Amino acid sequence: RELPGAGLAQRLDRDASGLLLIGRSSAALRALGGAMESGAITREYVAIVHGELADERRTIDLALRVTDEPRGDRPKTVVDAAGLPAVTHVTRLATRRAATLVRVRIETGRTHQIRAHLAAIGHPLLGDARYGDAAANEKARATFGVERALLHAVRLVFPRPTGGASIDVRAAWPADFLRLFPHAARDA
Repeated sequence: RELPGAGLAQRLDRDASGLLLIGRSSAALRALGGAMESGAITREYVAIVHGELADERRTIDLALRVTDEPRGDRPKTVVDAAGLPAVTHVTRLATRRAATLVRVRIETGRTHQIRAHLAAIGHPLLGDARYGDAAANEKARATFGVERALLHAVRLVFPRPTGGASIDVRAAWPADFLRLFPHAARDA
């Protein structure tokens, strides 16, 4: 069935899994776009990062700038004081053998924001070929079958485009997360 005017109100990185927000009409898409710009949409993710994150809670407030690779089709985001403001809130959920399960909430939505911020603090996503640690990624692939960057959009809270109460949607946890942290979904 065709939905004229439908479109994505937010995007996920190529390897990320989880929830996508889609406006079913051009009016709904405009309303959701406005809510996204004003910060009225809550976006929560879970991620598995390399290393043991020492802080239970941490806010990463580092400006980011997107650079283009020579072909121009593979952007990379770098920390740069002259870049755009970007704020990421990280909460440690569990730790095991040089890996930490974290919940991430973003205030801004810059390209590769979560990946760049976590790499900047020394805890890149496991499985992330672009921003991650090659040796840690290889070990995670050999030990747990990790084949992608371990980032999952687990929750969206957004205003109903037609008015009324907000909508709170949660996604099931993916199998690759549960292989590393079997009790994660139950305990989080």
